[in-house]
Amino acid sequence: MDKIGSRARQKHLAMRRALIACAIMMVCAVVILPSSSVAYDRRDRDEMCGRTANQIMDVADARIARFKAVLRLTPDQGKNWGAVQTALHDMAQRRADRMLKLREQRAAAMREAQRPDAKEGKAQDDKVPDDQDWTTIDDMRMQADTLSARADDLRKIADATAPLYDSLDSSQRRRFGDFVSHYFGDERENGCHR
Repeated sequence: MDKIGSRARQKHLAMRRALIACAIMMVCAVVILPSSSVAYDRRDRDEMCGRTANQIMDVADARIARFKAVLRLTPDQGKNWGAVQTALHDMAQRRADRMLKLREQRAAAMREAQRPDAKEGKAQDDKVPDDQDWTTIDDMRMQADTLSARADDLRKIADATAPLYDSLDSSQRRRFGDFVSHYFGDERENGCHR
């Protein structure tokens, strides 16, 4: 009887240790994994957003060329392509300028937050919100400005592409729609300022 009780206690202790170890691993997973994925996301974003204006424009021009190739325009349809290409290129240039401006604003805000005298002033004044509060508000304002600018760009693109779109057949219109949904939904320029 003593052996059975001893085995039962050993099983109970082993089970308890396993549960404790499992709980510790879960806590570590909850704490460590999100922070590492955030760091990974930031590295990806920094690589994507570290492009120069020329690199951004090269990518945009390659997409525009691919768009034209995918549409397989007839010679008559090609007459309307120039306005579309110019509008898309100009939009990409404005987008690149906004991305670089946002990147510079973000870097300046981070430098300001890291200044020793700025940190001392915040520590002494309890009414000043922490950096995260300011960053969130700044991000919201930047995103609103970006959305307004993108809305203007979309109107200009719609006006420029209307004559070409009217001349497309149903297959070309489907490819046109696929391009537009990927092109305008693919890269979020406001993601680069975080």
